[in-house]
Amino acid sequence: MLSQCAPVKSGAIQAVERDPRGRILPGASLNPSGRPAGSRSKAALAAQRLIGERAEELMEKAITMALAGDVLMLRALLNKLIPDARERLLDLGELPAILKRGDTAEAAKAAFRLLVAGELSPGELKSIIDSLDAIYQRITQQRDDAMFGGE
Repeated sequence: MLSQCAPVKSGAIQAVERDPRGRILPGASLNPSGRPAGSRSKAALAAQRLIGERAEELMEKAITMALAGDVLMLRALLNKLIPDARERLLDLGELPAILKRGDTAEAAKAAFRLLVAGELSPGELKSIIDSLDAIYQRITQQRDDAMFGGE
């Protein structure tokens, strides 16, 4: 069911999809030419300008509060200085070399042992398994190409 809404800037009437009860369907917008993505409100811009003018003074105050024992301020400062690590380099020296398809299963087992030992996170293990799966698929494709005369 389509209904009409107010004219858009161009003067045309825009149709908006609605369900049988008249509710706007998910993903539909009554204001498709609304605020651009990433734009900031006037209040946010004003606050940023005011803070920017006194940034040095504010940082000194924050450091003083943290040194005086304000745990929340200390945590805030440390979070800015030492952001959460999203990825880290992994030492995969314990994984066996992968020369044939069966080697990927052995490498997966070794990676799982690293997880159990606490040397890998579950997310890191998933990344390794996904990589091993891609290697397995590539080895299989190369073998099939060799057997059946593919490219």
